[in-house]
Amino acid sequence: STLDRSSAASDVYKRQTLPDVGKRLHRTSSAAVWAVWTAAHVLLVYFTVVRHWTVGDVHYYLQGVDGTSVGAMDEYPDAAVWPLRLLRLAVPDDKDVFTAAFVFSCLALSAVFTAVLLRRGAWHSALFWSLFVGLSGPVFVTRLDLVPGLLVGCAAGLLFTHPRVASAVLACATATKLWPGMLAAGLVGGARNRGTWQRLVTFFVSLSLIHISEPTRPY
Repeated sequence: STLDRSSAASDVYKRQTLPDVGKRLHRTSSAAVWAVWTAAHVLLVYFTVVRHWTVGDVHYYLQGVDGTSVGAMDEYPDAAVWPLRLLRLAVPDDKDVFTAAFVFSCLALSAVFTAVLLRRGAWHSALFWSLFVGLSGPVFVTRLDLVPGLLVGCAAGLLFTHPRVASAVLACATATKLWPGMLAAGLVGGARNRGTWQRLVTFFVSLSLIHISEPTRPY
């Protein structure tokens, strides 16, 4: 009948049109997020690399890695220092160059995290992240706290799809800073739930392996 043909044509139109609308909306949302992200991070680069605001922590990290200041970085777990050692190997012996490399490394991590959020369709989360970065100010790219924070974010994103991987990532975050360890309570389900024990065993085994791989520090 004419009504059936009209309904079928309408269904075909919707199937062809709605995906295109969704794609255009996704591209527009992603472009808006990246615009906000770029504006926020350009400001951070200006204040830290150009104006040298709040870069004292980065200089302190360099002293700890180079061993030029007794006791510098001793309060940090050794796993937290690993990224700094890798960065130190890649840059020349210059304080300003090391500072710039540290800042741009933080920007790269932030960019990857934002891209992952957008790829998962979570543009609201990506926009919140970009605004949070801008409001945090220069300290966002001059502290090691970004590393455990992003690891916790990755663990949260993986918890329901890859729980054991999430447990291992959370262990890595805990190895660099103590506070993520408190979130391990979120790995606990029912006592008779096999998944609970798999997540907890993965967390503690991963944490133990990281600890074993750390060199012994002289005190």
